[in-house]
Amino acid sequence: MEFVVRSYIETATPVGSTSVSSRFNQRFSPATVRNDMGELEELGLLRQPHTSAGRVPTDKGYRFYVDHLIGEEGVPPQVQIDIALEMERGVGQLEEVLSVIPRLLSLMTGQTGFMLFPGWQEDHLKQVQCTKVASRRVLASWLMDSGEIYSRLLDVGEDLDNDVIQHVTEFLNNEAHDMSLAELGSYLERQVEEANVMLLRLRELARSIWAGSCPGFTPERVILGGYGALLDQPEFQDAARMRAIVRALEDKRELLRVLREDIGRDGVRVHIGGEDFQDPLSELSLVSVRYSVRGRPVGVLGVLGPRRMLYPRAIGACRYMGNLVGGVLTEARR
Repeated sequence: MEFVVRSYIETATPVGSTSVSSRFNQRFSPATVRNDMGELEELGLLRQPHTSAGRVPTDKGYRFYVDHLIGEEGVPPQVQIDIALEMERGVGQLEEVLSVIPRLLSLMTGQTGFMLFPGWQEDHLKQVQCTKVASRRVLASWLMDSGEIYSRLLDVGEDLDNDVIQHVTEFLNNEAHDMSLAELGSYLERQVEEANVMLLRLRELARSIWAGSCPGFTPERVILGGYGALLDQPEFQDAARMRAIVRALEDKRELLRVLREDIGRDGVRVHIGGEDFQDPLSELSLVSVRYSVRGRPVGVLGVLGPRRMLYPRAIGACRYMGNLVGGVLTEARR
């Protein structure tokens, strides 16, 4: 079984009994191999595309191969050095550093790389800074755990003293630190409702600044890198087939459905064809791993490509990059 899958991954052509027999130096006759392959077909692990052709793995066959027959390929030291140098070029430009991750994953694996950034409502607050810039005008900046920074200039309706603005900033940082934006809105509403007379004004100002400057609902962002890796695969030389896959990837709904689930799952995840995807994405496999900031999962990165991919390499690359990105983001937030 292992040889059939590996051979098909390497050649993209159905594997016949004669080639298997030759691989094992004729220790098993082609007839014996043919019978064994027939049994694997009955088990649903292999299929025969044409009557006269050899066998190819099914989704179930790939799953057995991934779960029971392979290890994990480490990232070569020189590749690790190259990745570190590439990321150092963007030091101080966190968004720029993260944007190269899909391309690096593509170069490491020969597949299409991706990275999922969390939506604002799922991100957690690291720090707030409110600064008076003119009469009635305050600049509010929100620094999130994911590394995102969002700033907005707003009219607060009155000329506030710097001391008042400082108190509001301290209140938000002390009370709302480490909350998600979804939690923060309802929390501030409760704070206003429960405030005594002395605290009411402060909390109303905090809620007003949050409502006027905090980013509202925005969907997660998925960045893809290395589309050409898909175009180069023999399976996708049919133009209509490839167009359907590209449209589905650009639509992102099917992709996001799977990736959202992976944020809540530990370790490297391998999604194979129709196990988790509907057509036309059932033509693909996806290997993913979540990345975390200070122990909190915030996003997912990985690679996608044909079911006939080098899974040990993809798994090793994803695990390595997941740890690397988590470390970079955690360090940036200190």
